[in-house]
Amino acid sequence: MEEQAQKHPGGRPTDYDPKYCDLFVEEGKKGLAIQEICAKIGVLRKTAINWTKKYPEFLHAYTRARELAAAYLMEEARNNLGNKCFQPQLWNYMMRFLHNYRDHGVHELHGFVAGMNAKEQADCVIENALGGRLTAQDAELLIRAIAGRENMKVGDLEQKLKDLEVAIESYAVKA
Repeated sequence: MEEQAQKHPGGRPTDYDPKYCDLFVEEGKKGLAIQEICAKIGVLRKTAINWTKKYPEFLHAYTRARELAAAYLMEEARNNLGNKCFQPQLWNYMMRFLHNYRDHGVHELHGFVAGMNAKEQADCVIENALGGRLTAQDAELLIRAIAGRENMKVGDLEQKLKDLEVAIESYAVKA
């Protein structure tokens, strides 16, 4: 009977190290996804999830790393909207699949037709904002993205942003 009381609990010893908390936060600041951080330390994501259940300090670091990585990618997108080399599809992939980002504001834009020039696309975005299919902020981001992708002149971009502002203001007055 005494032998059973001293029996080893079994199972593999944990690879958890409290220093992983700082590592997760630091790598999150660089925009790395949880999967990438786990690969760096040589564990599966499932293992890290198990650690979040067992070690409260690791749960905090894990959550913070995810938030920091998502914030990093959002800032990168905002800073590069006008850069013609910016790849919004890649950014969207990273946010959706690596950081579980869900864009609840995605709507089908009415009136977009293949072959439209940048000014026509911007006008279409303004119409969609007035139709309630886009917020003013989303419309501004789209116009800036169109301008960057289509090499719209700065003066034309500024004019379209003013058009958006006037349209939203006049719509608000009517409502």
